[in-house]
Amino acid sequence: ARWNLILDADERLVSGQAQLRALCAQPAEWIGVLPVASTFDLAGPQGSSRVETSTAWLPRLLPGSVRYQGAVHEQPVSALPRRRLAIGIAHTGYRRAALERMRGRNRRLLQAMLAARPDTATATGAEAQAETDADPASQPATAYLRYQLGKDHEVYGEFAAAADQYQRARPGVPAEAAYRHDLIVRLLFCLKCTGELETAILLAEQERARWSQSPDFFFVLGDLLLDWALAHPQDAEQTILPMVEAAWMTCLEIGEQPGLEGTVQGRGSFLAAHNLAVLHAQFGRTEQAARYQRLAREWRGEG
Repeated sequence: ARWNLILDADERLVSGQAQLRALCAQPAEWIGVLPVASTFDLAGPQGSSRVETSTAWLPRLLPGSVRYQGAVHEQPVSALPRRRLAIGIAHTGYRRAALERMRGRNRRLLQAMLAARPDTATATGAEAQAETDADPASQPATAYLRYQLGKDHEVYGEFAAAADQYQRARPGVPAEAAYRHDLIVRLLFCLKCTGELETAILLAEQERARWSQSPDFFFVLGDLLLDWALAHPQDAEQTILPMVEAAWMTCLEIGEQPGLEGTVQGRGSFLAAHNLAVLHAQFGRTEQAARYQRLAREWRGEG
């Protein structure tokens, strides 16, 4: 075929069908990068859970001559330009039942791919230079594989192992790489989960200027600072909790940013508003709490 649309078995096309038909009549001279929305189960208090959605932009509309490289989380081997398209794909493979069915599969493949190539953290000379010069569009770099391995640990609640892989990946991720945003946000979250609050806060300070338009960054920063407040109650009310409120307010000021890699739906709207409602309720500010709870319901589409 002139074009190939790539869908995994746990994915379906949900929007943009007419646009897809029109595009496929065009010459196959570029690669289409599509938004893949993944639903996942997030554990809550007292055994509760809620379903959230994150979006990754992946090369899925390929000219017929383009092939993938890699055993898992493959990348197309091509220097053709890439275009983002509003052709939506829904992915259910990160739901709890699906994860249990494929536990260990991706990890084994990622570990085998890493074992077959030098790690830039330890390689020297020509090996390290070859990895540095590698075209990310033509092969999955070591940093990208470690990022994916970190995600595999994270989805199974292995936060310390995930943070280790993200930390090892971070120095090798180019500043312009789209997945750097997701890596940093995930690393902050995993460091929070493992109680490495000082390390996480230092990282947040280093990265803050880069992600001034990321609701995900400030959402996780608010969660991180809340844990810091619980660990330092003497400074909480006067110093730390106002910073928590400011972080979640910044989420609302930025709004949803669906173009960011790995962004979670609601962090720029209803999830941040809900957190602000809970925070105000804890201080007995009933009017403000009711206002943010009302906004959260409206943005979630609950009327």
